[in-house]
Amino acid sequence: MNSATLLAIISHPAANATLARHWPYFKSTGWDILGCGSRDGKTEWPEPVPTLNTGRISVIKSVTPAIDGLLEQELDILDYFLEKTSSSDVCVVEYDGVFVRRPPPHPGGLYLVSVIPNFQPHTFRTSVYFQTPRWSDRSTTQRLAKAGRALLWQGDVEHWMSDRFMARIAYRCGIKFQQIPAWSPFPCGSPDAADRAAAFIHDARAAITLGAFYIHGVKTAEQLTALCPNGPLPNPA
Repeated sequence: MNSATLLAIISHPAANATLARHWPYFKSTGWDILGCGSRDGKTEWPEPVPTLNTGRISVIKSVTPAIDGLLEQELDILDYFLEKTSSSDVCVVEYDGVFVRRPPPHPGGLYLVSVIPNFQPHTFRTSVYFQTPRWSDRSTTQRLAKAGRALLWQGDVEHWMSDRFMARIAYRCGIKFQQIPAWSPFPCGSPDAADRAAAFIHDARAAITLGAFYIHGVKTAEQLTALCPNGPLPNPA
């Protein structure tokens, strides 16, 4: 692996079609890709890439228990980056993300994240949580990985939800984080599906106009076409 940034994409077999649609947008970053799939090995990567198949994803039925294995998977990604690559930073994203423009280099010294307000203050212990991208340089990743394993052993796991857990690590360990130009839908909104779909397109387009380089939560081909009518940027030479 030769690029400065390692792009770690979390996916699973049920998302294979979405991952294939979004693949050119991931490739447009010019970064080396690590495919982070499920333990059954059925996650399909559109091109041959190194893989780390440690994910165990279950259906969310309630806040607790939530998703099986996501915390361990994220820590496995950080360990892989530290132990098996020479890249300077690692950017963790999910299959339903889209890079709509090329990100700038990581500045170093910060945990760059997409910050979402915590709408369940009596359940989770941080005022915000960290959606993808979650992007850290090597020194910050070392701190996240070490503290994350310790919190996991202590049972301080934020209901086994990785976006809350990574925020918990930063809060407990004093790791500096910063919002980056990325957009993710707020999880509370209209109960009407048509209203939510229209609002998603409207707000995501506004975020792109204001400079966002990454949009999270793109689930359908219609959403992708609405947000990126001209397709992905060409791959860097």
